[in-house]
Amino acid sequence: MTEKIDRSAFIYLPPKNGTEEDFAQCGPCRMFVPEELLPKGFKGDRCIIHGSRVVIDEDDSCGFMVPWPTPDGAPNVEVQKDHAAELAKDIPGSVTPEQSGLVSRRVQCHRCKWPANKAVTRCALYYKLTKKFPDIFDLDPNIEPHACCNAQTPKD
Repeated sequence: MTEKIDRSAFIYLPPKNGTEEDFAQCGPCRMFVPEELLPKGFKGDRCIIHGSRVVIDEDDSCGFMVPWPTPDGAPNVEVQKDHAAELAKDIPGSVTPEQSGLVSRRVQCHRCKWPANKAVTRCALYYKLTKKFPDIFDLDPNIEPHACCNAQTPKD
């Protein structure tokens, strides 16, 4: 018998470091470079993994979001400046927006159409997949309101 697909097949990110309000967005990611740190001529923010030509902003999101490991989640400006210097060299992205799942929206679970309850502590998508395909899926449906996953779907 093959092993069932668990939630590790989804990119599920719970918030860290007290960053619940803007967790999973580009702004608090360690790869985000704000426009003010970029050389003259750059319009808009950038991401070191998306390269010099992909414009992003603070409330975009992708599956490669990596929060700062600082106690308060604050960015290290020296690292951002190093990234800005690399971006100034017109570098290509390591990933495309399609590969990373880059979207221009806020992606937390409480903004998704799939929560199964008002407290946003259970995901109906995870529950339904496991219920409908029990031989294939074994997905933990428990979620946190400010977490996110790559199946996040905006509310209608």
